[in-house]
Amino acid sequence: MICSFLSSKLGGSSSLDFLYGGNWVSDTVIISVHDTTIHTINQPPDNSYEYSTTGNELTWIPVDLNPASYTILRNNTSVESQSWNGSIITVSFDGLSAGVYNFTIIVYDAFYNSAVDTVIVTVTDPSRTPITVTSTTTTTQEEVPFDSLIPIILGISAVLIVVMALVLRRSKL
Repeated sequence: MICSFLSSKLGGSSSLDFLYGGNWVSDTVIISVHDTTIHTINQPPDNSYEYSTTGNELTWIPVDLNPASYTILRNNTSVESQSWNGSIITVSFDGLSAGVYNFTIIVYDAFYNSAVDTVIVTVTDPSRTPITVTSTTTTTQEEVPFDSLIPIILGISAVLIVVMALVLRRSKL
């Protein structure tokens, strides 16, 4: 018996041939390889800095065997989307006005697996006086005058008297 085997790398088809008793027998098998490796990304802490300072940035360190691309969102709007070769990804926060920003990164590998991290960035402006908002809630309860309750009390009393009369009448039967 002679056997030959031909295979392709990372999926595709493989062929297995046998020579048995002077006859060749062949079979082709389709092989699918799925990347189920969970890739990782570091989780930098939330960040705060003063308006108009420079050098403010965030660094993410994603790790994957088959890197492909990444997207960075600021307040759910894409601000950067590029191919990714497995290197460290850095984004600058310089130039943002005072406020709170939600930065989210999504990294993808060649098999469309993804890893996500979100960092909250707060930009403060010390030259602005903080605005304090206070709210006051007043609850008032209106008193119901007694003379408007008299018809309700009389109606409930009449229903109770009728029900009691029916019960007593049934018990005598």
